[in-house]
Amino acid sequence: MSTTAGTRSGERLHRLYDLAVWPPRVAALSGMWLLGVLAGGILLGLAPATVAAHATALRWHDPEGTGAGSAAAVWRAFWVAWRSWLWRSQLPMGFAYLTLVPFAFWLDAVGIQTALGMPLACLAGWWLITIQWLPSALVGATGPRRDLPRITVHLAWRRWPASLGAIILLAVLAVAGWWWVPFALPFVFPGLPAILITRLARRTVELEQQATTAGGATAAG
Repeated sequence: MSTTAGTRSGERLHRLYDLAVWPPRVAALSGMWLLGVLAGGILLGLAPATVAAHATALRWHDPEGTGAGSAAAVWRAFWVAWRSWLWRSQLPMGFAYLTLVPFAFWLDAVGIQTALGMPLACLAGWWLITIQWLPSALVGATGPRRDLPRITVHLAWRRWPASLGAIILLAVLAVAGWWWVPFALPFVFPGLPAILITRLARRTVELEQQATTAGGATAAG
């Protein structure tokens, strides 16, 4: 009985520790992202800083624990990823966000409260949400670049309730933070979105791998 109680107590402490480490990680990741943006002169720094933030968050989600380490190790990993993606991320990230410009012009021309404006607004919103998964697709993709749009859409909407729930949660936190604690927003965004999105993307891949393994075992049996 005492052994069981001790095990449960240890599990609770482990869960508390897991929860306690995330707020400083969110703040640290947000700070590194900001430094990465500034290091690239803002315009050229946005894409590599965002991809590097997702790469760093992905290390923290590693089930083998290889992402755990000292603050210095995490700092070095971020900047290694930043340098690696400085030029490679410009085209895919820049093009993805530039595709939103036509939507803005169309909506301005037709008006959002029209028969054409509402579907355009919904499509623009869908695409804006989808490309939030692009950095995770870039970090995890092993195939040709032409597959990136398909991979990004798949990661974003394969488990659409979880993805939509995460976006709603982030939107609520952003609005609440803007009204009540605006000074805290730089310490939360974009660290929290990177951590949530990479976690969802990794979980999607894990579930598909498990399903593939189970299907193979069933076929072999």
